[in-house]
Amino acid sequence: MRYERVKIQKDTNTIYNRAVPQWEIPILEFVFGEGNVVPLGVFEKAPRDYPEAQDEHQRLSLKYGIDKETKTDFVATVYGASRIGIREIGKAIEVARQEELSANRAKRAIQRTRRVVEMVDPLLN
Repeated sequence: MRYERVKIQKDTNTIYNRAVPQWEIPILEFVFGEGNVVPLGVFEKAPRDYPEAQDEHQRLSLKYGIDKETKTDFVATVYGASRIGIREIGKAIEVARQEELSANRAKRAIQRTRRVVEMVDPLLN
C-alpha cells in the first residue's frame, strides 16, 4: 500500500507534513478547509495491505469523529453514511490500488528500457 505526502495548514503558524492514504485526503480537505490541504505528489510505500472498506470506514470515523456543529460524522459527510459510505470508500481504495499498480508497471517498463552505456577509451583498442 502507498501513502501520499500532504501539507496541512491548520492555521498561519501550524503546518503539518503527513503521509496519508489517498482516500483520506478528501476528509482532510473537508476538516481543514479547501486550500489548506495540498497533496505533494510524493508517495511512500507502506508495509501493509489495502484495508477492507468497512474496516477503513470505521477507522476513519474513529480518527476524525463528528462535526460539533452538525453532529454528523466527517466520514459520512464526505463519503456518505452506512452502506453508501462503505461502498464509496471501497471505490476510492480500489482507485488508489489501481494507481499504484499502474505506477509500478510504468516504473518497471522504464527500468527495462534503460541501457547501460559503457565508456570505451579509444586508446585501448
